[in-house]
Amino acid sequence: MKTAFQEIYHRYYTDYEPYEAFLFHAREELTHCSLEGKEVLEIGCGRGAFSLYMALSEKAKKVLALDESAGFGADETYLRRLEEIVRNHSIGNVETMQTSINKTAFPEESFDVIVANFSLHHVIRSSWSLTDNHKAQEELLELCTSLKSCLRKNGRLVLREMSRINFWRFMPYRWKMSHIDWEIHPTLKEWLSVLNQAGFKDVSYEFLTPYFLTTWPSFLVRNRFANFFFSSTFYLYGTK
Repeated sequence: MKTAFQEIYHRYYTDYEPYEAFLFHAREELTHCSLEGKEVLEIGCGRGAFSLYMALSEKAKKVLALDESAGFGADETYLRRLEEIVRNHSIGNVETMQTSINKTAFPEESFDVIVANFSLHHVIRSSWSLTDNHKAQEELLELCTSLKSCLRKNGRLVLREMSRINFWRFMPYRWKMSHIDWEIHPTLKEWLSVLNQAGFKDVSYEFLTPYFLTTWPSFLVRNRFANFFFSSTFYLYGTK
């Protein structure tokens, strides 16, 4: 029997990625984080599929889907389209907000969980090249400290990011992910350092499992060496 989210995904997100792949990585990302009855902020919600998943499948009490909506890779129509889906399907536990996270001051202890998928690095205006690394780290530290203050006690920060230390950036132009500005992506080590400096507890990470390799043993695909060649994508977790 199809779930409400599955029906919505097949109706509005068929050009996004296969439903099975989306579902696998959504579950993988939230393995250690229960959302049921929680108030969640998603930063950089984009087209809103993950926000809808958290609201409908993970049973979050409320999901605030925030996106700048125009610029930094986002299409200005995305948020409007998400609002239409929420309205047309009477999804009462999803709200949208068009703004940049660095222009918004939420009250302290507003959320139980904050999620950001491939979005926080866009907030940092400085490059992570060696000459600008210190400034970029200061900006990221300030942002993470601010996000921590928005979390309630024992609240969780959940991130999905990609390191600039990536096999594909060094490949000939015709092969690499040419749409990615690698210099704005912190490395895993830099992320871990900043989250610890910001005062998060239980800081940890997991490497993403490429969907086409889900039948392989976990120890073969979820390690630093494999991650460097497959995607350099990882999940990050921190607790207030």
